[in-house]
Amino acid sequence: MTMIRIELYRTLHGEIKGFLVKGHAGMAEKGRDIVCAAVSVLTQTVVLGLTQYLGLQPEVKRKKGYLSCLLTQQEHREEVRAIFETMALGLKDIVGQYPDFVQMEEHRR
Repeated sequence: MTMIRIELYRTLHGEIKGFLVKGHAGMAEKGRDIVCAAVSVLTQTVVLGLTQYLGLQPEVKRKKGYLSCLLTQQEHREEVRAIFETMALGLKDIVGQYPDFVQMEEHRR
């Protein structure tokens, strides 16, 4: 079954330090899939916020159907927390609305 799989990575203190998104929702044809579009917008906006707004340099890997972002820097902690947690809220809402097309796991490390 086609599905988007999301992994959120948190520190032992609960702060999000990164994420991995892979796969396709398969809800509709390419270019018309609102689930894929919603997940893409949320996750890509986080990368933009971290890099262009805060000037940070997370480790980002992109390829078709795959995006990962891992932040090891400690600057702007409150702003970083707001950006990541807002993304997490949006992703949880999408998972709740479309559980057959997207799933999310959280890992603490």
